[in-house]
Amino acid sequence: MWIFKKNKLKEMSIKYNIVMNIILNLSNLIFPLISFPYVTRILGVENLGKINFFNTIGSYSVMLAGIGISTYGIRACALRRNDRQELSQCVQELFFIKILSTSIIVICLIGSFMMIRQLREEPVLFCIECMYIIMYIFNLDWFFSGIEQYAYITKRAILVRTICILSLFVFVKTKGDYIIYACLTLSPSIISIVINLVYARNYITYKLFHKDSYNMKQHIHPSFTLFGAILAVSVYTSLDTIMLGFFCGDTEVGFYTVAVKVKTILLVFINSISTVLLPRLSYYVELKLESQYQSILKKSISVIVLLSLSLTAFFILEAEDSILILSGKEYLPAFRGMVMLMPILLISGFSNIIGNQILLPHKLDHCFTKAVSAGALVDVVLNIFLIPALGFVGAAFATLIAEVTQALIQTFYAGRYLKTCLNISELLKIIGVTFIAVMIMLPLKKIIILPAVIRFIILWLIYGTISIIGLVITKSDTFFYLFGILKRTLKYRE
Repeated sequence: MWIFKKNKLKEMSIKYNIVMNIILNLSNLIFPLISFPYVTRILGVENLGKINFFNTIGSYSVMLAGIGISTYGIRACALRRNDRQELSQCVQELFFIKILSTSIIVICLIGSFMMIRQLREEPVLFCIECMYIIMYIFNLDWFFSGIEQYAYITKRAILVRTICILSLFVFVKTKGDYIIYACLTLSPSIISIVINLVYARNYITYKLFHKDSYNMKQHIHPSFTLFGAILAVSVYTSLDTIMLGFFCGDTEVGFYTVAVKVKTILLVFINSISTVLLPRLSYYVELKLESQYQSILKKSISVIVLLSLSLTAFFILEAEDSILILSGKEYLPAFRGMVMLMPILLISGFSNIIGNQILLPHKLDHCFTKAVSAGALVDVVLNIFLIPALGFVGAAFATLIAEVTQALIQTFYAGRYLKTCLNISELLKIIGVTFIAVMIMLPLKKIIILPAVIRFIILWLIYGTISIIGLVITKSDTFFYLFGILKRTLKYRE
């Protein structure tokens, strides 16, 4: 089978890895666009909110059980990539740490189930989430990212998601099928975990080393430092949904789920570049290859600003049509939350550059943790006051302010590295072209009165055409760099 072919570990082209990760994240965009409109209409606001409430608890528990390994593991594997025995031992040490941490989390969840009424109301959903949490011990996505096997990750993800989305249309037919849908939302992750364990044998050896050879202590401090950052980030990516569920009920969670969905899909796509570059930049910093590091970072900043600013502007303009296409009229109130959340594409896109490409490769984990912890604190305080009064709109506003806070603090810590990596003239070209495109789009949006899908497509084509023409006229290096990546990747042969 093509996904399991034998491979030797070798250094892949950064451009090829970026394109593979973009393809992966385009699938993250396309598959929800196919499934989510169907699901929202079949299940309704309340059932959708109920499932997302439990899924959020599951995701939060997985994050707690991971204690930073999802990020730390990428760097740890990148630095050991050339020694199979060291790499194998590192992976197994991290497995043992996750087994212990996951056991503690599951015990706490069972205790919570016995005490909290909202959890006891859906015991089947609770059990599904517990099974998912236990299986996630053996998730190896961080390992494959660390050794830069993005082609495999992409092929596997597309195969698994295709199977699961076909199953969705076959088995989910009525509102009462929400339990089946809950299983299908988690099945891609569980199937991927099993495939990963098999495929990883091409790069690591599963065996019990002598107990004296394990050195799990070396991983504790860096993983816990990053865990603090991940925990803080989760406050304004997951905790707001849980708080909405407790304070306002399933309907508000349903609206918020739709408002967040577009932002989440686009943000994953934008941040794919930062994710790809983390292992390579960590490797360059470790070997003190400063010129290679600076070159990649400068291009990365311009590319992410171009993508995030363009998408932010367009989806603020087209928020209502996006909600109508994605979920239908029943969810139209969610557009207010979506508009509030869209600037996060630009803010979080830039802060991910600073975090994943500057602070983490330079092992300034404590600075990264301080920044996102400050953002989390702001988010919790604002949510306490805003959610009871404003519902999902208050949660969206709190998330926006939290993102701004942590981005500003990260920028402060990374200031001396950013000075040499900002191409000011290029950034001004991108801002200018986006502004002109928005000014042209505003009157067109009022003139074009068509069904939501048709109007969205027409406006997207017009917006894209104006932006491309503007970037060509201004001779944007970033645009031609992106065009070159796509062109060369078509000719690339592994």
